[in-house]
Amino acid sequence: MNNDLISRNDLKEKLNEIFDTVEVVLFDDVISIIDNAPTVEPKQGEWDKIGEIGLAYKCNKCGEVSVIPTRFCPNCGADMRKGGAE
Repeated sequence: MNNDLISRNDLKEKLNEIFDTVEVVLFDDVISIIDNAPTVEPKQGEWDKIGEIGLAYKCNKCGEVSVIPTRFCPNCGADMRKGGAE
């Protein structure tokens, strides 16, 4: 399984191209376009504790501050899990 990401807009554009040009769309055609669409590499980040007791955390990719160390940064989308998976 490939873990590449595609933006929602790019996927919609590719699917609209198929639906606009063909009356009947085969599943394999849709999969082929999705597989060949441009993708982005996910960012890997870490939460850095702010202060000695760590009452807040700062994303080391974008600087977003959070009181809860979430699995993904809500600002830049970096995967904050160690190794990128649980």
